[in-house]
Amino acid sequence: MKVFSGIEPFERSGAHTLELIPYRIRYALDHIGLKLSLSQWQTLDITRRENLLKLCHSTDNDWSQIKLFLMNLAQSHEWVLNSCATIDLNDGSQIPIELKNLLINRGLDSISESQWARLNHYQRYILRKISLGKRSLEIEDALKTYSLL
Repeated sequence: MKVFSGIEPFERSGAHTLELIPYRIRYALDHIGLKLSLSQWQTLDITRRENLLKLCHSTDNDWSQIKLFLMNLAQSHEWVLNSCATIDLNDGSQIPIELKNLLINRGLDSISESQWARLNHYQRYILRKISLGKRSLEIEDALKTYSLL
């Protein structure tokens, strides 16, 4: 099995094979305010999926480059990419209530405000995304990866 760079170790196995959309790409999509459905993602050949992952992992957050790549994909596949609200992760001082609740529900220690503030935008995004979605089982491994557990 090919190993793709830029995928978190705790992501579901489908992300490691690029069958599912990895967090790194979700982060870029949310940052630039575009939605890419799983069915759209899965119509891409593995080379295009890998190229997008590489771009999202290596462009040092050059969002215009990523957006251009996505817009070209949309045009070549005749997709309509829906807009969504962009995410704001600049405020590292507030731990999201959803994350606090998830930690309580899973019987895990809470994260301190200073621990939360030390995380980078991408790490905060992932923890927030885990706490909002169907991937709550990934929380413990994510906390370990980020040295919070």
